Amino acid sequence: MQQPSPLFTPHYLSKHPSLWEGLGRLFASLCRLSLLLLLPLFAITFSACGPKSRRAEIEQRKEALKHKQDSTLAASQQELAWVDSALQVANARHEQLQQQLQSGSLSKAQLQQLGDEITRARLHRDSLQVRFEVLCGKIKYIHRKQEPQE
Repeated sequence: MQQPSPLFTPHYLSKHPSLWEGLGRLFASLCRLSLLLLLPLFAITFSACGPKSRRAEIEQRKEALKHKQDSTLAASQQELAWVDSALQVANARHEQLQQQLQSGSLSKAQLQQLGDEITRARLHRDSLQVRFEVLCGKIKYIHRKQEPQE
């Protein structure tokens, strides 16, 4: 066996070459042992990531998506029912204020106050109308996504 370089060899190994050979054999056997231990680990890892588990994951994600769509649809429909009833109340309030304004016989201060009230009622009605339209669009989108693709 070739003598190791004295620059990279500890002093006790350079004096005892048999110790150096023993360490070399020990290192080689450890490498073989680690290969024997790592090969089954790699085999298990790669077999677990096979196509069967991917198909199962895809099916699981599809089921989760369907559940998410169903729950979002139910929540959106509940919110739409609430917004619809609030929108009907807001429309009725706005109409009532418009009729008061058209009835006349109001002082200047009352007219100013009624004008402000009508503006606030119109803003509230318009914001509810926007929420209503957004929820209708959301529900239509979910229904379209849930249709079976041909």
